[in-house]
Amino acid sequence: MRRAFRVLWKKLRPGPPHFSSVSFVDSMSMVPDDLRDVIYIVGTVNFPKWAVFECPCGQGHRLTVPLMKSVSPHWMLQIRRGRASLWPSVSVDDDPCSSHFWLRANRIEWARWAWEKSCRCF
Repeated sequence: MRRAFRVLWKKLRPGPPHFSSVSFVDSMSMVPDDLRDVIYIVGTVNFPKWAVFECPCGQGHRLTVPLMKSVSPHWMLQIRRGRASLWPSVSVDDDPCSSHFWLRANRIEWARWAWEKSCRCF
């Protein structure tokens, strides 16, 4: 019985949040107000400037992550097979949430300490 419950739970529970696609735009003014499940990269493939996407906490706020080496701190972007990965991890210290996660191949991987702290965004 216990095993059957675990199998059923794995099938029914939602997977980690993910983004459907990556879209390159020339400027911040071209990033739409409604981001949906798209990661917008401002700049070009060779010279990305910003990554803009909706915070995975579900509160609906926008995250703007600097990718330019001239800015500190900045994140590294990797695009493979149309999927984006960022490192180091993204930590949001502002309201309305305090998320901490990695973006790997368009999927969110929550930082373990966020679960342990019972973060407001989960």
